[in-house]
Amino acid sequence: MTLGRRFLHNSLKAATSTYDIDYLIQAGGGGGGARRGAGAGAGGLKSSFGSSGGGASALSDLTLTTGTVYTISVGGGGSGAAAGTSTHGAKGTNSFISGSDITTITSTGGGGAPSTATSLADITASGGIWNGGCGAGGGGYHVCSTNGIGETVTQNHGNGTAGQGFDGGQGVKQHNGGGGGGGGGGGTSSAGTDNSGCTNNYYGGSTRAGGSGTSISITGSSVTYGAGGEAKNGISGNNNGGGSQAANTGNGGRGNAETAGVNYGGEGGGSGVVVLRIPNANFSDTFTGSPNKDTTSVSGFTILKFTGTGTYTG
Repeated sequence: MTLGRRFLHNSLKAATSTYDIDYLIQAGGGGGGARRGAGAGAGGLKSSFGSSGGGASALSDLTLTTGTVYTISVGGGGSGAAAGTSTHGAKGTNSFISGSDITTITSTGGGGAPSTATSLADITASGGIWNGGCGAGGGGYHVCSTNGIGETVTQNHGNGTAGQGFDGGQGVKQHNGGGGGGGGGGGTSSAGTDNSGCTNNYYGGSTRAGGSGTSISITGSSVTYGAGGEAKNGISGNNNGGGSQAANTGNGGRGNAETAGVNYGGEGGGSGVVVLRIPNANFSDTFTGSPNKDTTSVSGFTILKFTGTGTYTG
């Protein structure tokens, strides 16, 4: 090889060098139900560090190419259900990492939760509003042959996505004693808690817990991502008042009880987050979107925590 060709070969090799990073992608959580509403599903979780959601193992590291621009998008939390009996929360928004030389890695937004009398047509619209990275609880849906408003149904909770999160818990039927109430929303580490199904209760019965989130230490300290929303059943108690779950957790919003659900609606879901853990030897220090840059928490690595849309150049 001539000197000129050797120089060109080495220059091209340097320009296309690659390196591996760890990542975590948490989607936004769904919005909780209103009157005797279910808890919403957490956003789905994919991670190459620790574990992913839905009981899945950690995924493979992500290989980046020097000079290539990678896009990061962070999903927002779904809004809580409007006050009332037949409303439902909104689905959370997806989070992802994309680039010209990688297959886009997407975590799916959490399922939006029904209230006690949300119709099947409404909750199954757009591919299933209550399905998501983690599924929402069932509201007035249960294992009996019809739901609380007489519709024949084949599904009694929102479904989670394999490798990202778990299902929500089933709801409970309505009856003359004020029954009908939500199950807990699915989390990234466990399913939401079932309500009593076909068994009569009093205004939705007792509160049902959402599924657990997943604790991961990619940032150097343990953080829990993607807990499912609680279903606040019974007559009293307010899980909302217009608020949302904490930002950048991906948690599902909580459903509300009888009186509060009529007056206040459901709680909004928490927004997602994307974390990149990059070896210092390869870190380009070229990014957009104002992520939090941490060079001290993990020896030998720089942590970029994106809470909104941005880019990183390899």
